[in-house]
Amino acid sequence: EKNGHRRIAVLLSEPHNDIIMTRVKAVCDYAELRGMEAEVIDCQVTSGEVAAEKAYREFAAALRRQFKFSAVIGISGESFQGAVNACHNLRVKIPDDLSMITIGAESLTDTFYPPITTVAVDFAAQVRSALELLDHQIPGIPSICVKKLQRPYVIERGSVNNIK
Repeated sequence: EKNGHRRIAVLLSEPHNDIIMTRVKAVCDYAELRGMEAEVIDCQVTSGEVAAEKAYREFAAALRRQFKFSAVIGISGESFQGAVNACHNLRVKIPDDLSMITIGAESLTDTFYPPITTVAVDFAAQVRSALELLDHQIPGIPSICVKKLQRPYVIERGSVNNIK
């Protein structure tokens, strides 16, 4: 949004569980609140399938249809590699032709070419916080829980173009 993108794609490239669908809804709701259009590209991944392969095929098909979006947001960094590969194979330049950002593991998305801007969470810190709360056997939702909340953060790696 801050870089002028008004039409985005949301790549749904994982099985439709509660966490993944909550991410999709959050992205679409945020886009709508900001006056942006969001198109969901559903790769129809089911449990046990190779998500990156399905992401590649569905995203390549979307690119061949003369895509109308200027940016794509991946719901999972792990399967987002399929979309990055589709761009390379169809000669869509990141970020010149299409900006890309994903939600995922920052150590993995740092290995993509180009490295992808990532919304990340320190999962190890989340687990440590949860274990500390369990160890203290604190009933309900104590104030310590709020203090230990592990918030997402953005790692900018240059895969988002400013189109203003």
